[in-house]
Amino acid sequence: MSVQYSKIKWNTFLKNLEFCTVSDQLYTFWRINSDSSLQYQHGNFDEKKLEGKYFTSIEYSPPLSCNCIILLLVGLSSGEIWGIDTKTNSINIIYKPKIEKPINIILCSLQYVSVIYKNCVKYYKMPHLTEVKYDNLNILSNKEELLELDSDIIGFDLDLNKSNVS
Repeated sequence: MSVQYSKIKWNTFLKNLEFCTVSDQLYTFWRINSDSSLQYQHGNFDEKKLEGKYFTSIEYSPPLSCNCIILLLVGLSSGEIWGIDTKTNSINIIYKPKIEKPINIILCSLQYVSVIYKNCVKYYKMPHLTEVKYDNLNILSNKEELLELDSDIIGFDLDLNKSNVS
């Protein structure tokens, strides 16, 4: 079976070279070691959870605790977001929003998670590190804000220089 990867995302929160690739039905974690060897691990999930859906976007969260927990946020065509622990390669959260539209882009900063659909943006304030517990990594539990536009969104960016860090 040949897999066509459509998106790649580097984990900029780590000093080593790690990235993730995603196709419609598969995500893969990659690491380039100090000896320039390449390691990979395919996503570990029950394929029944993906039935009738496909992956549309990926983004890394900033480290969420003193243990440096980093989630890979994977957007799906159904509007769901999977939060995957990058250390254990396991799905920790499945967020099902009220909007059932395909997710185009997910962006994450220290202050906000932004979820971009075709013509609207949902954003969530990131919880403070002291509020995040390993048994509850749902960073999308804060109140969501919605910005609807009358045309399609073709690009979106967060200005990290203007992001307030508290």
